[in-house]
Amino acid sequence: MSHFSRFCLAALLCLGLASTTTAGDITIKLPRPPLPIFVPEPPLFLVPPNLGFHVSVDTPDDIFFVNQRYYVPKGAVWYVGPGYNGPWQTIKIDRLPPGLRKHHHDEIRRERDREYRRYHDEGEGYHGKKYRPEKRHDHDRERNNGKHKGKDKGRHDD
Repeated sequence: MSHFSRFCLAALLCLGLASTTTAGDITIKLPRPPLPIFVPEPPLFLVPPNLGFHVSVDTPDDIFFVNQRYYVPKGAVWYVGPGYNGPWQTIKIDRLPPGLRKHHHDEIRRERDREYRRYHDEGEGYHGKKYRPEKRHDHDRERNNGKHKGKDKGRHDD
């Protein structure tokens, strides 16, 4: 091993980027994307007319419901899952549904906030589209070996 190679290896080890060395191979640890959220209760979803898909309200992070799938953006990483609490898989941006892909995140939030104000202002007289999925229990996943079976049943008030 040359002096330069030894220097580079030592620098990597000092920086904590190399986790193991074996016969000259180096494994570099990369940061993992942040994990999606967990919501203890089924969130309320509204459909802002200018968007055409369900957006969660009163959740710590944004959740979108499109074509029977849930989508969560976390930084530059997007996740998709069969239920509002996953299980989650990463999805490339170019694989997102076209309706979700065509709107900028800031625009989605503005439209969501506008529709949420309308929902609160109109109360029982609200006639917009809304949806609240049924509560999913951990034993539902265990019984199905961690997989979601069937469509996410919930109450649609369309």
